[in-house]
Amino acid sequence: MGITLIRVPVDELWEFVISAFQAMGTSEDEAKRCARGLLESELRCLPGQGQGVRRLPTYHERISNGWIRPGAEYEIIKESPALALVDGHIGLGSVVAQKSMELAIKKAKVSGIGTVIVKNSTHYGSSAVPARIALEHDCIGIAITNAGPEMAPWGGSEGRVGTNPWGLVAPTGGDFPIVLDFAITTAGKGMMRWYEREGKKMPLDWALTPDGHETDDPSAAMAGALLGIGQYKGYGLSMFTDILT
Repeated sequence: MGITLIRVPVDELWEFVISAFQAMGTSEDEAKRCARGLLESELRCLPGQGQGVRRLPTYHERISNGWIRPGAEYEIIKESPALALVDGHIGLGSVVAQKSMELAIKKAKVSGIGTVIVKNSTHYGSSAVPARIALEHDCIGIAITNAGPEMAPWGGSEGRVGTNPWGLVAPTGGDFPIVLDFAITTAGKGMMRWYEREGKKMPLDWALTPDGHETDDPSAAMAGALLGIGQYKGYGLSMFTDILT
């Protein structure tokens, strides 16, 4: 089944998303930061799981259930000139991530490098969103996070580590920066849903069935575990991302 596309002016969508977040109980600043994350992903056509404006109902569910807390304190637990440890207190992940990149940039301007480590945060969407803030200050930006256990260990069949996305950006002095934004799985379940909706088979190296076999059937893969990029190398990178985060 195909998907019907409806064209919506960006400024109207921006105002709608901000209004939606404020209706969920966020502040105006929180709403704008979250809207930035969703619209940047939407405009760059990132149809994978959790990206874009389609995530609004999920935010509503999680805020309503108390799994995300609007207005949560952004607490700097300890810091040095180049390093900080932050407690997000289960606040909005987009807000925590963007504030943390801004703090890292301030430290980098003083010390040459700035690192902010965050605990007790929530889903922050596309990793490139906080990373790209560094470009506005002529800095290299790196944002990485762990995620729910969806990737099978090398040789295994059940999810044990996450998609654990990385966002890496660097200014070039030209018209376009270099931006890498990717999960460490070969693909995410959001992409599988696209194949499932369109009745298409997917590549064999994306996922496993629940009993551990490679499959090109997206419906079977949805119940199984994801596979990492680069086989055992991808699993290693994802495992170490869990350790770092």
